[in-house]
Amino acid sequence: MARKKIIIFLVQFFLSGLFLYSGISKLLALPKFAEVLHAYQLFSMPVIPFAAVYIAAVETLIGLAFLSKKSLKVASFSGAILLVIFQFGLFSLIYRNIEMDCGCFGGLAFSPEMALWRNFAILLQLGYIFYNLFDSKFLGKFY
Repeated sequence: MARKKIIIFLVQFFLSGLFLYSGISKLLALPKFAEVLHAYQLFSMPVIPFAAVYIAAVETLIGLAFLSKKSLKVASFSGAILLVIFQFGLFSLIYRNIEMDCGCFGGLAFSPEMALWRNFAILLQLGYIFYNLFDSKFLGKFY
């Protein structure tokens, strides 16, 4: 059981940093992130500025939720939903043969294909946390 706690803590800490970095880097460069959202062609023009702020804020809140043990279920579920939506956006870029930075981490450039694999790895980690939170024996000892 101690080993599982350590793994959960490390994954939780990693995901917290990842979502915080992603959200804050987008908040600090909102015009650039809005341009990336425009290139995805998934939102109408009037919605893009609001979507940019909303996505960046939600990512930051998910990162903060991972720091708080009280909201791990919400953080892992919300993070998974957000990543699945991003996956659809990335699939659309690949399908339409648009080669561009995914806009995921501010200045760090990822091709859509690399972002798909990275998001898949993150989804596995989110799933690991979410699955283990419903293990009743583990849940009682962790909280």
